[in-house]
Amino acid sequence: MKSWDHEHLYAFATNRSTAGNEYKASFYALLNDAILTLVRSLPRSTQTNAMIFFIQHSGIEPGYNVDFFRNYYSPIWSVIPHIITRSTGVQVKQDFMYHAAIAHAMVMLLHSLDNHINDSQIAPDHLTLLIRSQAWKLFWDSIAMVCSVVHEGKEIVKSYLDGYYASIIINKRIDNLEEYLHTFKDQMATALIVPLLTVQYVKDMSLEEGVRYSLEHFGLAWRIYDDIQDMKYDLNCGRDTAVTLSLPIDVRHHWNELLKIGTTIIEKENIQEHKNNSLNMLEEMILASGVIPVLTKRIIKELQAAAKHAEDIGLCGLSDEIMKVCIHFVQGMKVDDGECNGSD
Repeated sequence: MKSWDHEHLYAFATNRSTAGNEYKASFYALLNDAILTLVRSLPRSTQTNAMIFFIQHSGIEPGYNVDFFRNYYSPIWSVIPHIITRSTGVQVKQDFMYHAAIAHAMVMLLHSLDNHINDSQIAPDHLTLLIRSQAWKLFWDSIAMVCSVVHEGKEIVKSYLDGYYASIIINKRIDNLEEYLHTFKDQMATALIVPLLTVQYVKDMSLEEGVRYSLEHFGLAWRIYDDIQDMKYDLNCGRDTAVTLSLPIDVRHHWNELLKIGTTIIEKENIQEHKNNSLNMLEEMILASGVIPVLTKRIIKELQAAAKHAEDIGLCGLSDEIMKVCIHFVQGMKVDDGECNGSD
């Protein structure tokens, strides 16, 4: 049940006469409200600690507004209000927006949470496991309501969840960047569920392929960027990423040597200090190799493709958002503005 205090929020989110940015902001408010719903659904004794967990996990500073998805680029969620805004002939019910927002908020939370637990960046303690279990429960409860008004909705959910889990438990060796990115397309499958259900809801199947392609290209750009940001941590852990799979042979050899440090005991050697020095040297070699500019150009290419697919199906607001992200990288590369106007 929606509380009376939030009733205006749901009404606002379904009012497409609202200016585009305000409409998008109202949907974003629903996403943040979904996290509060999750916290309130937990046992009372855990709610304070759960709230602290979300504040810390989201990087919210004291005194600032509660914004649980501040680290997410907007296209990954704004695609949903953009789809609805475009479909002016469809009456969107409040319940659909409410449950779509909860389901998508849980998807974004769980994707991040599961990755951090798997990478040992978040401890799988009792509180974390409780939050994860309850997030899945809220997802299933909300997605069931969404599917009740969407033709073949259950099949979409089943197919994309199956693709997601098939990709993350894969035991196949990945040898190059293209294989890595192809695998990640499946690993971001859950992020497509609510957008594609929304396409079904508005009954405009001409949007389906473009929405999927746009989000996939955007997701690849995001993945590469995250790998660049987490480069030092991933190098130390020995994890294959967009960066390590793009390394020249000589630099990759030095990385392999780094990973051997600590597997043998060398008399009077400070192993951790030796490893830190080697890691710093490796980082300098990577920066000198030109790998990062090459990957940044690939990010720009993927963002261009994402924007083009969105524009081709009439989601011009979404395309504009993606291009703003693209321009950020273009300016970082100090290239001409015209280079960010290419096609797929």
